[in-house]
Amino acid sequence: MVFSSGYTANIGSISALVGRHDMILADKFIHASSLDGARLSGATIYRFTHNNVDHCMQLISKYRELHDNCLILLENIYGVDGDLAPVDEFIQLAKEWNAWVIVDTAHGFGMLSSLQADIYVGTLSKAMGALGGFVCSSKITIEYLLNKSRSFIYTTALPPAIIAAASASIDLFKSYAEVPMRLAKEFCKIMELPVPQSHIVPLIMEDVRSVILAEQALAERGILVSAIRPPTAPTPRLRLTFTAAHKLIDVHRLCNALKACVVLTEAGNWRVL
Repeated sequence: MVFSSGYTANIGSISALVGRHDMILADKFIHASSLDGARLSGATIYRFTHNNVDHCMQLISKYRELHDNCLILLENIYGVDGDLAPVDEFIQLAKEWNAWVIVDTAHGFGMLSSLQADIYVGTLSKAMGALGGFVCSSKITIEYLLNKSRSFIYTTALPPAIIAAASASIDLFKSYAEVPMRLAKEFCKIMELPVPQSHIVPLIMEDVRSVILAEQALAERGILVSAIRPPTAPTPRLRLTFTAAHKLIDVHRLCNALKACVVLTEAGNWRVL
C-alpha cells in the first residue's frame, strides 16, 4: 500500500488501527511521524526506554488488561544513533500478550528480522531515492487500511513517474545493498571508532556550538554532513549516513577532513579544533 510520504504512511496506519480503548507501547526514540500517529489515534500511549524489552514487558504486564488492543511501535534501525532494535524479542513479547508490532523501516529498508512483524512501514525517499511511503501487511489488514486510513484516502496519489522511479530503484536495490555498511565499517576503522551497527554513524559533539562549527567546516571542504541538535536528538551530533552513491575515496576524504577540524575529548565526545 503506497502513501504520498513516509509521514502519511505512519500517521494513517497507526491512527486507523487503534482507538481510545486501546494502548500503544512506543520506543522513546521512535520517529515524530509514529508519535503523531499514536496521538491521533486517541489510544493511551506508554513509552519504554530505548530498545529495552524488559521495560516494555513491565508496561505491558501492568496495563494490558486495561485495554482492548495493543500496538508496539519500533524502528529496525534508529536514525538518531544508527543502532538496531531487538525486533525478534519484541515480536515474541507481542505474541505472548496478544499485541501487534509495527516496524518502521525508514532507515533499514530491506533488513527483515527472522520473525515476521505484523506491519512494516517505510519510505521510498531514502534508500530508494524517490518519494512516498508504504505499508506492508496481510491482505485483510491492507484492505482495512485502504478504507480507514484518512491520510491515504483524502490526499493526492503520487505521480506515475515517481512510482516508476521507485519501482526501478527496488529492482536495483539488491545489487548495492551491502555498499553502505561496508563504507561505514571502513570509516569507523580509520577513525578508530567501534564497529558500526548500521550505515548511520553518529559523532557525538561536545556542545551545540561545536556541532554547528563542524558542519560549517566540512561544508567549506565540500562535504555535506547534517548537524543534529536537541530536541531532534538528545545530544548534539554529526550524523554520517553512508549510501551506495558514495565511494571509498569519499570515505577517505571525509576522514581527512574530520581529522583536520575535530578532535576526540577525554569525555568521549568530539569538539572543533
